[in-house]
Amino acid sequence: MQNQSQKMYIHLNMPEDFPPIKAAPTEQGGVRDRFFAAKAELPKEINIIEPFQVESFSTSRKNTVFVAPTGSDSGKGTMQEPLATIQEALNRVRRKTGAVIYLRGGDYEIAEPIVLDDSFSGTEDAPFILSSYGKETPVLSCSKKIPVSTFSKLKDETMLARLRPQVRDKIYVADLKALGITEYGSVGKNQPMLLINNAPQTLARYPNENEPLIPMSDKIYESGGVEFETSLLYTRDIAKKGTPWEIGITDPRCLDWQWNDDIWIFGALYAEWAREYHRIAHLDRDKMSMTSEKPSNWGVQYDRGNNYYFLNIFEEIDVPGEWWLDKKTGLLYIYPPKQWEETDDIRFASVSFDMLTLQNTHHTIVNGLTAGRVYGSCIVIEGGEQNLIQNCHIVGTKKAGVNIKGGTNNGCIFSTFEQFASYAVRIDGGDRANLIPAHNFVQNCTLKNPISRFGLSMDGCGNLLSHNYIKDTTIGIGGCNECVCEYNEIDGGDLYTHDSGMIYVAGGGLSACGNHFRYNYIHDFNCCGYGIYFDDLSRGHYAYGNIVVGRGKDIDYVGERCYNVHNGGEHCFFNNIAVDAGYFAFGGDISYYYDGKACAAIWPLLADSMVSAAEDKRTERYLGRNPTYREFLVHLDKYFAEKDLPGYTRSQDEERLRSPYCNNYENNVIIRCKEAFHLSETGRKTATSLETNFITEEDPGFYDMEHGDFRIKKDSEIFRHIPNFEVTAFERIGICKE
Repeated sequence: MQNQSQKMYIHLNMPEDFPPIKAAPTEQGGVRDRFFAAKAELPKEINIIEPFQVESFSTSRKNTVFVAPTGSDSGKGTMQEPLATIQEALNRVRRKTGAVIYLRGGDYEIAEPIVLDDSFSGTEDAPFILSSYGKETPVLSCSKKIPVSTFSKLKDETMLARLRPQVRDKIYVADLKALGITEYGSVGKNQPMLLINNAPQTLARYPNENEPLIPMSDKIYESGGVEFETSLLYTRDIAKKGTPWEIGITDPRCLDWQWNDDIWIFGALYAEWAREYHRIAHLDRDKMSMTSEKPSNWGVQYDRGNNYYFLNIFEEIDVPGEWWLDKKTGLLYIYPPKQWEETDDIRFASVSFDMLTLQNTHHTIVNGLTAGRVYGSCIVIEGGEQNLIQNCHIVGTKKAGVNIKGGTNNGCIFSTFEQFASYAVRIDGGDRANLIPAHNFVQNCTLKNPISRFGLSMDGCGNLLSHNYIKDTTIGIGGCNECVCEYNEIDGGDLYTHDSGMIYVAGGGLSACGNHFRYNYIHDFNCCGYGIYFDDLSRGHYAYGNIVVGRGKDIDYVGERCYNVHNGGEHCFFNNIAVDAGYFAFGGDISYYYDGKACAAIWPLLADSMVSAAEDKRTERYLGRNPTYREFLVHLDKYFAEKDLPGYTRSQDEERLRSPYCNNYENNVIIRCKEAFHLSETGRKTATSLETNFITEEDPGFYDMEHGDFRIKKDSEIFRHIPNFEVTAFERIGICKE
């Protein structure tokens, strides 16, 4: 673990440069050559960044300012006479080297964005610090407080009559307008939040949480078009672009509600992975149908896995924690989650801005804050270098809790994230085209109680996700090159979507490659179908040393595939352990490979996206690093030169582009799987090293496999079948303080 007690200097022992890789042609072992060359450049484990000891600098500093909720901005800013606001503290320390702002315990209501520019930077010896004081807990919030005394029992007979009899004596009401709260936001992805003691409450819905969703009707009166040009990829009828959809109603309960213009649904109307919010513009009681206000991003089609729920319905306040707001009157109705107490902290968040932004700062530390209850992001780092967020508790955010947007050596460590409606943390940075790494990172963070499919998100070049514990959410990987995702424990994964991975890697661009997914422990699947999922036409990734435990080899839905390759190629799966899954690896299906009706419309657009994604990835530096991609581009260019010629039929070049081509499966241990490799014809024909894997129905010699201890015994059968098997340091996976 890096020692930062004397100087603030962040250094990850990741590659600073990515030299050319010499490899055989793709079909002659080039994928394997490329993997082993890249693997050898990394240490066994990226070093862990230790929390900075802020107290070691503050005692001798003259530029130390104290802030407290009971302070005054006319005070001296000392511990005895603290200031009242963070903004005034910033005014006092601007351009003062190595300043420290200490926040005493208590609540801080942030009414406007706090922005730190480069005038709030420090040095290695004297970083700029915004920190809690000692063991006190400052709580920063961008929401409006609603006193418990504001709530009273609902007595309006008209409103009571709309509710179910069993809850009429349990509903309370508060007048937000009387409190000066007049901005209510919009239902949908960015809907307002009501929080009680930091926990978001549920906007009244039907069915309730933990109840089966409403199956989509097979009566589609109007499939509609798509809303955005970028979604034409999936539409069945491009001519209908912009047309709202109309579908049948399968549950008549909605006919009992007093309909208004602000009832919504959330769910899957195209495919179970394509979940969207839609406001219902019209209900036809005679026809038993409903029509949307706007078109779907994807269009609408019937699928037995599609379902949805209604939300924002007054009549459905029927379980503790549900609420509804009448935006015309400003009256907030709620079924309290428990008996009211005078100390309950009730907040309403609807005004969107980012709470704290670091713009081009350097050597700046944010330490020990509890922050959130914000409609935007909690902390944003834009550019700069050597900036660190540590020991924070981020709770109740509408956008990313922490968003690291570029710069170098910026990170978030030893922090906890809860109740995030978008991402907990997003990181980006680096130059993908020129392979210049950013070395931005998320380490030793805990993510739990999500309201989002993806907890961690990574893009860019040379970034890191390591030693995180991720509960009931997933890791989403976008446009990345030479990034590392290691030693993470992912427990549960996605709560709603089957066509998803515990580690999900988006495809389509094809030039996003060379990323290392290693030494991760994936287990106890909630709804995800897959452990590590290389989606669409992704290519050239490395998965090694991972341990994926499914839900049983006869399960055909949740946790059925340890590794899923959706027609991508040139991946390397090396030295992994898979337990209790339908398949170790699944490669290739009908989506893009066959000549189905959907494929006829989708494939040309996907091919166009390959070309556009490759435009800035044709430099000698990039192609030298990615020799198999150089070969891929030869086939791509030849296909585009020929595809519009008279009489063109699918060529070998097009076949190469569409196929799960030349994946390497080597030295993997596969335990209790229904079928080790479920590959398409081309996928199996071009796969390499299949004969090197150890497949067994028995415990091969772990310390305690049935109770999740996958340390390998010295006399394990694994070493008899794979003598050079590389042991993953299982005890190092997850949160690691040593």
